[in-house]
Amino acid sequence: RRFTTELVRKKAIGPAIDVPAPDYGTGSREMAWMRDTYEALNPDDIHASACVTGKPVSHGGINGREEATGLGVFYGIRECVNNAEDMAEIGLTPGLEGKRVIVQGFGNVGFFSAKFLAEAGAKIVGIIEYNSAIYDENGIDPVRAKAEFIKRGSFSGGFGTAEHLSPSQCFIRPCDILIPAALERMITSENADSIRAKIIAEAANGPTTPPAEQILTKKNVIVIPDMYLNAGGVTVSYFEWLKNLSHVRFGRLTKRYEMRGKELLLSAIESTTSKHFTTEERSE
Repeated sequence: RRFTTELVRKKAIGPAIDVPAPDYGTGSREMAWMRDTYEALNPDDIHASACVTGKPVSHGGINGREEATGLGVFYGIRECVNNAEDMAEIGLTPGLEGKRVIVQGFGNVGFFSAKFLAEAGAKIVGIIEYNSAIYDENGIDPVRAKAEFIKRGSFSGGFGTAEHLSPSQCFIRPCDILIPAALERMITSENADSIRAKIIAEAANGPTTPPAEQILTKKNVIVIPDMYLNAGGVTVSYFEWLKNLSHVRFGRLTKRYEMRGKELLLSAIESTTSKHFTTEERSE
């Protein structure tokens, strides 16, 4: 709330100025706090609910926003691995089936990316958090891992045959796809040469430094850029922002569009047949 207050004072937040969205360490709860604070300081702004996105549905949010970024990451990776020519160049077969994946950062983006990839047939072999990491060639259930992490606060203990490693050790374990989904500058010139992944999927913002990218390119590693891969969240945020500005639910907009289409169809029938529908017939 204090942060939002300072942004308002500096005129650095608003539906037509700058619209923040959740990122590392924030979620729908914090977005609801920001909206509430902005509205309290701008009681005359009828578009106040559009000052932030990623809000709970009950506070002007939109269904699907929570998993949108992770789903976008999944779609981007799927399209990449379905390109047979590109996969041949790095020694992989097309498709997600059996691909070994390590996810760094198991928050909103990392969890949903892992969940959708596992459902599509990929094998989550490593999960890295800020304080611990696990690695298992046999595969890890991301839903169970998330529940255990919430319960314990780390990956220490449990998980059957999984190895318990430090985050830096797990980061350089062999895999087909490495997904940095935490902070920026995670892959640098100091560790790029040690990374054994064949595809780097940038789910975080700027996780790979330019010198590191040069090293990875020389190693014939595909780097899927963050601007493309994590755009799912921004796309759905746009629709949430649009919903808040129009003050109309998407279901109602769809209904209005369909009704208009039916009215045009009836008018076309009337003009060609010279028959006119009654008000009762039109309402049906």
